[in-house]
Amino acid sequence: AAYQGVEGAWSHIALRRMFPFARATAFATWPEVFDAVQNGDAQFGVLPFENSNAGDVSAVLDLLYTHPDIIVTHMQDMPIQQDLLGVKGAKLSNVRTVISHPQALAQSSVFLQQHGFATQSWINTADAAKHIAELNDPTVAAIASAETAELYGLDILAEGVNADGDNTTRFIVIEKEGAQRQPIAAAPGQRLSMLFTVDHKPGRLARVIQIIGERGFNMETIKSRPLPHVQFEYYFYVQLVCPANAATDDCAKLVHELENVCRTVRILGVFDL
Repeated sequence: AAYQGVEGAWSHIALRRMFPFARATAFATWPEVFDAVQNGDAQFGVLPFENSNAGDVSAVLDLLYTHPDIIVTHMQDMPIQQDLLGVKGAKLSNVRTVISHPQALAQSSVFLQQHGFATQSWINTADAAKHIAELNDPTVAAIASAETAELYGLDILAEGVNADGDNTTRFIVIEKEGAQRQPIAAAPGQRLSMLFTVDHKPGRLARVIQIIGERGFNMETIKSRPLPHVQFEYYFYVQLVCPANAATDDCAKLVHELENVCRTVRILGVFDL
C-alpha cells in the first residue's frame, strides 16, 4: 500500500488503520502514489481527499481525473488532532516560526494568528516534524500529530491547535481498475462517486442535477475544477447517496441517462462510508 510522505504522516497513520498488515511504501509526492498503483508497484494507494475544515484536496481530485484507469474503492473519515511540536526543552514562548503542510496551517490559522507566528509551508506534517528534530532550533516548531512527536523525540508545546474541535479528514483508497469493468450496482445508503463534463451551454449542469434528483439520489457534494488544457471550462465531481429503496440497477440507469446529456461520465467508485 502506497502513501505520500514519511512515517508518521497522517496518510501513513490512515494506511496503518485501514491496512494493518500491508507493506507500507512511502513516496515523495501524490503523483508518485498514483503512478505506483497505475504501474502495479502497489495494490492500494491511501490519500487525503477532503478536510471538514479546510475543504477538498484539489490536487488529489485532479489526479483522479487525469488517471482514467484508477478507481476509488473505499473512503474513511479520520478525526485529526494537530499539535504544535518543538524540540526537547523548547517552550511555546520561544517559538517564532511554525512549519507544516498548507492544509495543517490552514486548519490551525486561528491559533497561529493569535500567537503571531510566521509560517512556512512544508511537503507534509511528519516531514516538518522530522526537519525540526534535525534542525534542533527551539524557535522553530511544527504542526503534526502526537504519534509523530513520539516518533521523532519531540515535545508537545500545545495540543489541539487546529481550530475545529471536530476536525476530520476523509481519506480515499485507490486501486487500478481491472481489465473487466464491473457492473455498476449499489445498495441503499451506499455512496456513488463520479466525474462528468458537460457542454459549456446554459442549462446543461442544471439538467444533470435535475436527473440526479428525479432518480432519487441525494447529492452530498458537487465540486468543479478546471479542465486540463482547456481554458475556462470545468469538470465536475459529485458524490451521491443511493436512495433507501434502491434497486441493483438504479445506478446503471442513472449513469445511462446522464450519458445522454453529459459530454463524458466516469464512475470513480461505489462504497460504504
